Amino acid sequence: MKKGIVLLATVLFGLGLQEATAQTMSLICYPITGEIEYTELDYSKLTFEKNEELYSVTVPFSVITTAPEGELFWLALHYVPKDAQFKSWGIFNAKNEFICRGFNAYEIGNDKYILQSQSMLTEQVTQGKYTLRLNFKEIPTNDVRISIGYSTREKYNEYAKSLSQKELNSILPPNSTAEQWSEKAKKCSEERKFGQAIKCYLQANKLQPDDFETIYNLGVNCFYLDNYELAVKYCQEALSLTDDEEDIDTIYAFLGASYFEMEDYEKADEYLSEVSDMTSYLYYILGVSKYNLGQYEEAMLVLKNIEEGDELSANAAYYRALSLWERGEELSPEGDFGGNFTKGAAKMFIERAARLGSKEAKEWLEATD
Repeated sequence: MKKGIVLLATVLFGLGLQEATAQTMSLICYPITGEIEYTELDYSKLTFEKNEELYSVTVPFSVITTAPEGELFWLALHYVPKDAQFKSWGIFNAKNEFICRGFNAYEIGNDKYILQSQSMLTEQVTQGKYTLRLNFKEIPTNDVRISIGYSTREKYNEYAKSLSQKELNSILPPNSTAEQWSEKAKKCSEERKFGQAIKCYLQANKLQPDDFETIYNLGVNCFYLDNYELAVKYCQEALSLTDDEEDIDTIYAFLGASYFEMEDYEKADEYLSEVSDMTSYLYYILGVSKYNLGQYEEAMLVLKNIEEGDELSANAAYYRALSLWERGEELSPEGDFGGNFTKGAAKMFIERAARLGSKEAKEWLEATD
């Protein structure tokens, strides 16, 4: 076997069997670039499995050698139909330990291209056996190619750049104005296509730098795409471009929520405490932030603002109960909580207290079983 050979696979799947919960597919080899050598695989069939709301398929592969110096291990899915609604992937080693799941997606016409590579991934994928798990909302109805292998960083970047440019050209013509990109971005955001919205706003920002609305919306869409670090970056930049109190209030809310998701509770508390137009969600994450900072009395006061019947009322009651517990108050499923402290939330708290060693909580659970 020649040095540097690595498994490179293409999975062809989607034979129109949408009504089935399982579907077979053929597996053949496909190189990422023509310069990479590859070996045939002895797999003939793979099967989709229905797991709750997703269709999943597991692709086994083996790495014959570690990455040559200066090259990256990377994966790509080609020609994924949009209606398949690709959701996620994950790589697992022989011990079934999770390695990575992040990816970049490019929508070109009616197809989607998925691309992933990073230095950490290259370091973790060494010689050995692995599985690639793919999750879709629907079973794809046409052939989809999966490429796995090594390539130079330059070639990887060149391919990623070409996909990015093709995607932009499929959205708007190359000579489009900043206003046109912003309008398209707004439409994408309304359709909850946050990734495409970000790409459109970035084009608008290139053509019209330092525009408050563009940079603010970049932050908002990054937040909704769960990219909280970038959300903070753009929201901070937007803050420097406005003195409007309402704008500042809204940006503080997104900053606080971003820091909360990043588990930086001090920063979350700092920004959320300055927001004047509070919602039940903002009250909730502010209260939980204060709880995690050990400010139990303040946490209880903040969480009391969430009204009975709100979808967050049970969780709020749970953290109020935990705050009481941390303060050493007597355990009670009623007491100070009124209607907010639902039976389910009370039991959640009591079960946790029992796990923490509370004799009273254990006796309460035994008496109510």
